[in-house]
Amino acid sequence: MHRTFQKYLFHQKLDTARQLVQVLAKKQIPSTLNDTVKLSAQVLGLGPTFKIQVGIYNISSDAHTGLGLFFHWDDKFYQVHPAYIHVPLLTPSSELKFVTKVECVTANGMADVVKVIVVKGTQTLLVAIINMPPSEMTLFE
Repeated sequence: MHRTFQKYLFHQKLDTARQLVQVLAKKQIPSTLNDTVKLSAQVLGLGPTFKIQVGIYNISSDAHTGLGLFFHWDDKFYQVHPAYIHVPLLTPSSELKFVTKVECVTANGMADVVKVIVVKGTQTLLVAIINMPPSEMTLFE
């Protein structure tokens, strides 16, 4: 019984090691920057025009450069301007806040999601999904 358990345990360790080699080979390991940068977002306004205030925090002791905030949305629901924000030097233990304008373009004010993606070059570091509120429709047109 003990030998069977040891054999099973050995196979589990072997499978885990093989999976780790595959992950390393495909470079699917999360960046260490994920642990040092945090993201927060607030939706301001009642609509049909909203503002999204995004805060990016550097909680590490190293400065970060080359970061950007990219917004992804369904263009049937919203129009976002600007869609990309370059993040200047992010110093240690600091927060930078950025604002983008989101306009609801549906006639019935339906809600959808807007994704905020933190990128460094072509690498995605963090993704935040913002559930937008339903838009208050204008009474006078």
